[in-house]
Amino acid sequence: MSGGDALSVGLFNCNPIHHVPPAVLNFRTVEDSDCRPQHALVTPRIADVIDALDRERLSLAHALGVEATSFWDFLTSAYSVTEGTLVERIVQGYGRQAFPEPDSVYHRYFTEDIPFGLVIWSSLAAQIGLSMPLTDSFITLSNTLCGRDFVADGRTAESLELLGSHVGSIRAAFIDGAVC
Repeated sequence: MSGGDALSVGLFNCNPIHHVPPAVLNFRTVEDSDCRPQHALVTPRIADVIDALDRERLSLAHALGVEATSFWDFLTSAYSVTEGTLVERIVQGYGRQAFPEPDSVYHRYFTEDIPFGLVIWSSLAAQIGLSMPLTDSFITLSNTLCGRDFVADGRTAESLELLGSHVGSIRAAFIDGAVC
């Protein structure tokens, strides 16, 4: 990971990238509390969605001047996964832990990864004019599926007093703790 500041840490976090798409796109298994391993819910098309969501996160990091590792590079550094299709790489990386999928709308994949991951990314992107349509779609879908407003509950440019901020102001707030 590059840097120890809050902006780098927040944009390095790959949890929302891997947790949210399989949970939302396989929501019936959440409602049925199947508790299947999360990695088993990733199909080739869901892996493509994970990749696209990751590209949005990386675009935001780049726009804010932060070096962030792709989800796929994270799998290499954390789990020594270097080969295979996107699905095979996820299975190689996460199959050994077999983390269960969410069993309710109160699971941390919803209550943490969305309001403190996707929401802040989307909100910061909006401040600098960067479109994140897939990120925004997952937030909207999750709001409806979970019956709550993750934007109201999450970290936003408004809650962080960064409304109207530009890249320099955002960086200063997260890196130096000062709002310009």
